[in-house]
Amino acid sequence: MTEPSDTPHREKLAALVVISGLPKVLSYEATDDCCVGCEVTVELGRRRTKGWVVDMIPLSEAEQQHRKANDAQTSFLQQSLLKPVLDACPVFRPEQLPLFRWMSDYYGAPLADIIDNAVPRKSTGKAVRYVSLACSPSAAKEHLEQIARRAPRQAELLERLIAEEGEVSLSELRSATKGVDAALKGLSKRDLLSFSERNAFWDAEKKQGGLYTGVKPSKLSLHQEQALAKVEQTLDPGGFTPYLLYGVTGSGKTEVYLRAIEKALACDGGAIVIIPEISLTPQFSAKWAAWLDAGGAWARS
Repeated sequence: MTEPSDTPHREKLAALVVISGLPKVLSYEATDDCCVGCEVTVELGRRRTKGWVVDMIPLSEAEQQHRKANDAQTSFLQQSLLKPVLDACPVFRPEQLPLFRWMSDYYGAPLADIIDNAVPRKSTGKAVRYVSLACSPSAAKEHLEQIARRAPRQAELLERLIAEEGEVSLSELRSATKGVDAALKGLSKRDLLSFSERNAFWDAEKKQGGLYTGVKPSKLSLHQEQALAKVEQTLDPGGFTPYLLYGVTGSGKTEVYLRAIEKALACDGGAIVIIPEISLTPQFSAKWAAWLDAGGAWARS
């Protein structure tokens, strides 16, 4: 005889999804990690596309709506399970949805387009392959001498991975090392390598085409030190003076900002940072989270 389960029954849900270019809201069977505010990947005919969850309703209700005539507000695609983007982290808060709906009504724009332009881009949509050691660096070093005798290219690659102490993108290895594909194949046969693949993020831990690495510069340039020293003179007594940092793109202004914020926090102060472009939010948030051991709040205009 089967014992009754103590686990409460969870009602299956359907997610109402808006998709750019489609006038109607579509219903999809929801996964457990789906919620209002998620950016999701869904099947639409023979292709996959992204959309945004704007409501959750019982799955039975969605099926009933589908069985109605042409006046149904939603259409249920039985085989299209929600596939959230990567970790299904919501890209906007549910309380922001009324604002998006108001903007859609006021400007006469589709809700999906409003959301698409309001939330930061999280993924480049391009898969990146990474290579790492399948064993500890010390264990890999034990193979170096033997490999170097017969396969110097493999030894060179193995030394690179030992020095990295982490993942390295395949594209980066190919640009820096000759004959890397053959070397990778040889090391793979020795069970020394591990491969992974994921989408490139603006807040990725590795640097792909300018993505932030999370590494804090150990030393500032002379001009950065001079600018920071002048700002810190004002912060020490708890005063306030406006400053304008002048420099071309890539000259290191952000590092000066961050050091000044660190100083302000150390003096029991605070900081408000205005980001010039909403699409930079993930990149900046990751950078500041890696640098500043302090909490913060993010708001979009």
